[in-house]
Amino acid sequence: MSPMDLGPGLDIILGWDWIARHDLCFLHPQGEAVGAGPGGYVAAIRAAQLGQKVAIVEREAKRSGIPQALAYAIMREESAFDPEAASGAHAYGLMQLIVPTARTLAKKTGLGVAVDERSLTRPDVNVALGCRFLADLEGRFPKLPWLAIPAYNAGPGAVDRWLSSRTTESFDLWVEAIPYDETRKYTRRVIASFAAYASLYEPDALDAALHLPKTVEAR
Repeated sequence: MSPMDLGPGLDIILGWDWIARHDLCFLHPQGEAVGAGPGGYVAAIRAAQLGQKVAIVEREAKRSGIPQALAYAIMREESAFDPEAASGAHAYGLMQLIVPTARTLAKKTGLGVAVDERSLTRPDVNVALGCRFLADLEGRFPKLPWLAIPAYNAGPGAVDRWLSSRTTESFDLWVEAIPYDETRKYTRRVIASFAAYASLYEPDALDAALHLPKTVEAR
């Protein structure tokens, strides 16, 4: 695929620079150096730190039916891949889940783990529940699963409100008009990361990750 074939996803590739310079290399399960995207960066892999998490993400993303690249993109934005991350809003772990939401998800998945602040710092627990949460959000917006990204940050209720007033414009313009500054920037960054991680881990899904929807439709 040439850059001219990327269509509306071309601008996403610009996110390669900062991803390649920072964490893209840290998630690769092997110990060799790899080229990191169009910028040609080559980084040594620190597999000992995050190799186990890669296996967890692969397993749980497949189990929940979501792209593993999306899980990585959410993790990067939510916790910078720190399993011990805790926010002022009492969200914990790699995918930054709050305890009440995590307990509801655990019942749905039959995880069989007592969910609390400490257990949410376990990658196996947090990633399993976070991937299921993403799958639930995608299911809430079947016509446009990309909306799971702003919904993960602002909540599905907020996305429902925005959809009710704006459903005919292009997706990129819809994102730029998100009224929450934090969610607007969050969505941009996750989309860029999604494309980069798809290139590294799911090349068969890269084309879909680069082509944003043309229009926004109500669910």
